[in-house]
Amino acid sequence: MLSRTLRKIKFFGFYNEGLSLFETQLSIIFQMINSISLTRLSNSELLGFFQDLNETCIPFNPQKLGFDSKLKELNAFLVELSEIYQQETGSPLSPNLEKLDQRRDKAISGIKMYVESLALHYREDVVAASYVVLEAITKYGENIAAQNFITETNTLAHLSNDFDTDGPLKEAIKIVNLVEWTAELKIANLSFNEVYLERNKQTGQNPEGTFTEKKGDGIEIYEALTIAIKSLYVVNGGSVLSGLIREINTVIAKYNRIITSGLINEEEVPA
Repeated sequence: MLSRTLRKIKFFGFYNEGLSLFETQLSIIFQMINSISLTRLSNSELLGFFQDLNETCIPFNPQKLGFDSKLKELNAFLVELSEIYQQETGSPLSPNLEKLDQRRDKAISGIKMYVESLALHYREDVVAASYVVLEAITKYGENIAAQNFITETNTLAHLSNDFDTDGPLKEAIKIVNLVEWTAELKIANLSFNEVYLERNKQTGQNPEGTFTEKKGDGIEIYEALTIAIKSLYVVNGGSVLSGLIREINTVIAKYNRIITSGLINEEEVPA
């Protein structure tokens, strides 16, 4: 890892053969900017991260400190990424997609709240049936509606299949009068998936590429920028760069919390 980093440092023009204990310094300094898994951020979150990073760096006079060229690359990429994001989210299908997502969210949340309320029902068979249905739902996660689009689609497809094929579960659904509501959940999820796939087909025809395809470019630009900042710190030191690194870590901490929150809410769905 260190030798690879040194090659990058030489490439960016910051390596100084005369520095004493350079490699020792480097191995320590390169831990100063905290890690973040950018691939775990949603499109809007990734765009927000790059925007926050850009705004964090600007007040530190990048031209004077020597990382202006890398920040300009980030700026140019932000313009391109913002345009693609606006095109994709501005699709005529977006309002319909949002309504369908809300429709299925209401269905699964309503079903879950309903069967939870039946725990206090006066009939023992209803209580027992409510537990069967609730267990079938919660095995896919406590808050299915909070999962991302793709995960929720797969989760609800699995759950609807359980509702249709599991004998005891089907009987429990009849006892608690959920036949129509579970059918509505299935239809809502199928409708969402159909529109979602059509939208992906449309955005996939965008000659400039999709947001997802551009993520890799953004990560490379981010890595180049942080390497430049850390390398300049090794060469020049100074409280200004230390302050910049602290501010960058504050931004990273913010988005790491977003990632952690998403992982808590998103349970793994069986294949």
